[in-house]
Amino acid sequence: MLEKITVMKFRIAIGTIVPKIFALSVALILFISISGSRVYGQARPSPMENVISVDPLPLAYSYPLILQYEYKAGPVESWMFRFNIWPNPDNITSLGFGIGAAYRFYIMDSRALTGLCAAPAANIWFFRQPQLGYSEIAFDIGGDIAYKWIFDDFAIEPLFGFRIGFGPLNTPPNLTGAHVLIGFAGGYAF
Repeated sequence: MLEKITVMKFRIAIGTIVPKIFALSVALILFISISGSRVYGQARPSPMENVISVDPLPLAYSYPLILQYEYKAGPVESWMFRFNIWPNPDNITSLGFGIGAAYRFYIMDSRALTGLCAAPAANIWFFRQPQLGYSEIAFDIGGDIAYKWIFDDFAIEPLFGFRIGFGPLNTPPNLTGAHVLIGFAGGYAF
């Protein structure tokens, strides 16, 4: 059931899909901890400087397709930029898209672009509904935890994130309030 708290024209949605997301996040954390202990050599500095990837998993739980570009800023940090495409996010809005950024810190003996990382993240969202005659702008802030492997030129990355979103009442409900982001990106490292 969707619980709403309305504050100054903003809606905070809590509990929309939290039980399913919680189970997926526990499975993801276990996957990262088990598989990370079996991968050797990921702590070496990666010769790659950039990664371009796509994350289609969020589409399965009514969240946007994520395209991301990450580049190495130093030995243990990187910048990641996201472009989000949200087709028909609430069955009324015709299109939503967003841009975002995260500054990743590679931790626990990891090096930039490979291994475990944590990052503060922020996104700004734009929604348009021509039939109802409105456009909306919303934003969210939060953080990500991810683990990236690079095999030759191919990169894979499970991701767990938490966001708090703010937006007008017409913003899609799974963007405003507290929400969890679970993803699995695959892409090209160069």
